[in-house]
Amino acid sequence: HIDEKWFHLKKVKQSIYLALGEDRLYRHTQHKSHIPKIMFLTVVAHSRWVPVLNQWWDGKIGIWPFAKLRPAARSSRNRPRGTLEWKPLNVMGEVYERWLMEKLIPAIAALPAPLRNQVWKVQEDNAPGHTAIRNRSGLPDLIERLHLCVEFYAQPPNSPDFNIDDLGFFNSLQTAYYKLPRHSVNMMV
Repeated sequence: HIDEKWFHLKKVKQSIYLALGEDRLYRHTQHKSHIPKIMFLTVVAHSRWVPVLNQWWDGKIGIWPFAKLRPAARSSRNRPRGTLEWKPLNVMGEVYERWLMEKLIPAIAALPAPLRNQVWKVQEDNAPGHTAIRNRSGLPDLIERLHLCVEFYAQPPNSPDFNIDDLGFFNSLQTAYYKLPRHSVNMMV
């Protein structure tokens, strides 16, 4: 299963329980629409027993941010000019295809041989960016060059029960994500 998820740096409304005498955390944002966020591409499979390796494989293939490191254009009181910062990308069909070629396919190729040599059926949702790239130019060549068997399928329309990422994985990931303190997008990534 492959899907995208927005992660915000901070929640808009968040309850914090403090002990007696503990200071409140200072949190400043100009407006709730200015809270930084980045979209992540997540790929998971069902866990399975690998007899050749005599162990369980957890099914986690990867999670990658749709962002690039870019130098800051101006100085601020938080960082000098030229400091590398994560900047979110607009996820269009070309960016999605590039992430499949640069992130997903190499991650599958890096798996141990008993897992890598299976038929991989990648289930995508019906987002416009996914269906717009059905005529993928370089993706079939890369899959063939790495001797992989990867097939792409669209999730059936109006059937949210088929997306394991939305049903459970994102909820558990987001719960763990908000437990850790973070003050910048670099810490978030």
